Parts: sequence; structure tokens; C-alpha cells
Amino acid sequence: MNEFQYDLIIQTKTREAVIKLGAESGWIERFRSALDSATRLTLRPRSENLPTVSVRTEGRRWIFFSRVFGQIGAEKKIRLYAIGWQDTVGGANVKALLWIYPNGTIELAEEPSFVHLFMNKEE
Repeated sequence: MNEFQYDLIIQTKTREAVIKLGAESGWIERFRSALDSATRLTLRPRSENLPTVSVRTEGRRWIFFSRVFGQIGAEKKIRLYAIGWQDTVGGANVKALLWIYPNGTIELAEEPSFVHLFMNKEE
């Protein structure tokens, strides 16, 4: 699996923090207060051929995680990252997730639907 080619920028009303994803372990705990008061989370690409991904989180709970798709032990696996927010509206949990594929494709969905296309691509 390829290394994730983005840095995470946490913006609050008073500061900005940049995390080099994959190089800084324990960053969530170190930046917990910034994350909890974040107004925007941005994934800034390390290369020019990928898009910038940004989510306004002000007043909402942030979401950021990765998920690996593929069979256990299989050679073909794909890691997707999700960035977004969640909020309680009328007693229901509402969320918006942007899934980032390794080639820069972005999908707005609760669950990614194009994973099978990437898994079946000939290399």
C-alpha cells in the first residue's frame, strides 16, 4: 500500500497546526485541544497532482480515520482515508464523510462505493 500523500492542517480561530501524517505518531493526543476547537480540517497534498480536501467543522465533531479494504493476506489492498464531521440534529446522528482514494478521487458518502473498481484494476 502506498504512503498517504497528505498533511493534515487543523485550523482554529486562533491558530493553525500542521501534522505530517505517517511521520508523527501520537499526534491526535498532542493536538487534542486544537482538534476539539477546530473550525476547519484540511488535507494538503504533498504532490501537485492531488487535490486539496477541506472540511468546515465549526460547531460539529470532527471525523478523520482510514480503512483498509481487501482480503486478509491478499496482495491487493487499498487504504482509504475519510475526513468529515458529525452532529446531533433532532436527536439523530448526522454525518458527512469525504473518502479520499490513493489517486486523488474524492467521494462524498457514508461508505465508499468505488473500492471494488480500484481493487479490480489491472496494474
